[in-house]
Amino acid sequence: MRDIRLYLASASPRRYQLLEQLEINAKAIRVNIDETLRAAESPHQYVERLSLSKACAGWQMVAREN
Repeated sequence: MRDIRLYLASASPRRYQLLEQLEINAKAIRVNIDETLRAAESPHQYVERLSLSKACAGWQMVAREN
């Protein structure tokens, strides 16, 4: 595997599998994010909010480990 370190803030086994197939050294971390669709939230807003929330929560978890 290449010396790439990627933290995947997703519990999706398929995403992790795809990264393995690309030979990307990744570590899956589970973050506790409310994924409930909010009232009047568009699909674009929903995906953007979840992506940002997971990235921030993942960053905080990794920072605590190091």
